[in-house]
Amino acid sequence: MQKLLGLLILGLAFTIGFGTVGCSKKVEKGGQSEEEKKAASTKEAAEKAKKAAEEAAAKAKQADENAKKADEKAKAAEEAAAKAKAAAAEAKQKLFSLPALEAAAVEPGKKTDVTIKIDRGEKSEDPVEISFDKLPKGVKAEGGTIAKGKSDLTVPLDAGKDAEAGEATVTAKGGTQTYTQKLKITLKKK
Repeated sequence: MQKLLGLLILGLAFTIGFGTVGCSKKVEKGGQSEEEKKAASTKEAAEKAKKAAEEAAAKAKQADENAKKADEKAKAAEEAAAKAKAAAAEAKQKLFSLPALEAAAVEPGKKTDVTIKIDRGEKSEDPVEISFDKLPKGVKAEGGTIAKGKSDLTVPLDAGKDAEAGEATVTAKGGTQTYTQKLKITLKKK
């Protein structure tokens, strides 16, 4: 584009310059001949054209840089969208998850059933092992297995006469995934 503008300016300068060839010199009182005035006018026009061409080239260069930046931003946005889509697809394929558990109220000296539920993913059918850790003093629970294709397990909490309130850790393990949640255990009043 700069070369084209340069050739255009050069052609204009030659056209104006050849138009003055062969003209007679008539000197006016001011000391400049008509030929000299035309030459000065042509030179001034050529300088203006050159300046305009330089400004146009600078604007074109800036536009190219802006376009490159816009392309880079668009590419980054496309990559982020692709990553988000892949993460969503991966989340759908998870085998299962263990959501927050509801509190269990036990009565000292008695057994109370508590149900542990899991959310199975699209590809989850395998058994999931449930275990209990860090039970409060006087409370016992044995883990179990959520059967293939099922989504819950009912487990008895055995509260001794000396049972105390507190939190237990429930762990669900299936395949390569392991999740833990806290189970709040409160005491029922007699």
